[in-house]
Amino acid sequence: MNVMITGAQFSNKGAQSLLFNLMNQLREYYNDITIYYMPLDDYTRYPHDVYKFEVVYGRQPALDYAKGMTSRFVTTIKAAVKALLQKKHIPLQDIKKYYRILPQIDVLIDISGYQLSSKWDIKINRRYLEYIENAKKYGSKVILMPQSFGPFEYGSFQADMEQQITRVLKKVDLIFAREHEGATLLQKLGIENVEVSPDLVLQADAVKWENIFYDKPEIHCPFLETKNNIGIIPNFQTFEHGNSENVLKIYQSIVRHLISKGKNVYIFRHSADINVCKKIYEGFADEKNVYLIEDELDCLDYAEFIKQFDFIVASRYHAVVHAYKENIPVIILGWAVKYQELAELMNQERYVFDITGTDFGVSEKIISAIDMMDDHVLEEKSRITAGLDIIRKNSCFEKCREVIG
Repeated sequence: MNVMITGAQFSNKGAQSLLFNLMNQLREYYNDITIYYMPLDDYTRYPHDVYKFEVVYGRQPALDYAKGMTSRFVTTIKAAVKALLQKKHIPLQDIKKYYRILPQIDVLIDISGYQLSSKWDIKINRRYLEYIENAKKYGSKVILMPQSFGPFEYGSFQADMEQQITRVLKKVDLIFAREHEGATLLQKLGIENVEVSPDLVLQADAVKWENIFYDKPEIHCPFLETKNNIGIIPNFQTFEHGNSENVLKIYQSIVRHLISKGKNVYIFRHSADINVCKKIYEGFADEKNVYLIEDELDCLDYAEFIKQFDFIVASRYHAVVHAYKENIPVIILGWAVKYQELAELMNQERYVFDITGTDFGVSEKIISAIDMMDDHVLEEKSRITAGLDIIRKNSCFEKCREVIG
């Protein structure tokens, strides 16, 4: 069986984790499987002798080449001219690969966290839909794994985009929305083949390295010699969505309170957040119980590292997901509905706070929640365990196997 996976990248560790967990589940169930991976980031960063997938370049030139004879001719000429002028270009053989393997794909599985939305450039939306339409053109089954959808507010393109979304997604074999809000938006467009399902990482078994890599990778995560460890994992988007000065003050008040409680505070990143980590740490560089970890951890490193904390304070969605999977409680500082719904699945909704809004008393509420968490951390772990058990009893992977056959 040939499977093409779209919607992931290694630049974002949450997306990397989605890819690894999906690959692991597929290989655990299907013995004879070839996986093609179409990354959102630089396709040359994936050595063919390291990972057990075949990389396919799938950006606009590849899509153009697949459109038809005229478009194929134009794309070929453009590539040849760039090569002749020694300009930066994608080799024609890489552009052709997508077109060449499309007829061989049995199943397209998209694991985007969040792409189909008017919050992103309309080109991103159209490309997302084009991957699906091309796969269906060649008879492939298509599954959209749990992800966020909407809003769909496209202004002057509204009618055209609604028509395209409806036409394409009605052809999809199985759609999982991570949030009820996204499912409702799709259903309002007449798309009925949609189910609500939590993030696939929560539903997946532990990743076996041999399902991803040719050789066993080394785990590179810091070993903490301290106890009473609390992790702080910020997200630069909280600074952009809210008042950056107020957001920084909130983080600083959290760190000061944790110090006063005798905790060892570790500030580190889950994805591209090192600059805000440094900004938070600046005010505590002389504190012996506050540490800045600058290492870039991949999703496997993070899964091991997070086990060393009593609980964490996090703003990255998949930082929260990974923590829950390892039964680590979280104080969530997130502004979107996806954080609230995720916490509710684990009976943790009392620990979610929007630090980007106008609630000037939010710092005090967070401090109170930290004290509550610290006093009841074992009870919260039990609640998370119960939530995970319920999620796994209704796994999206079982429904995928029914569709794939």
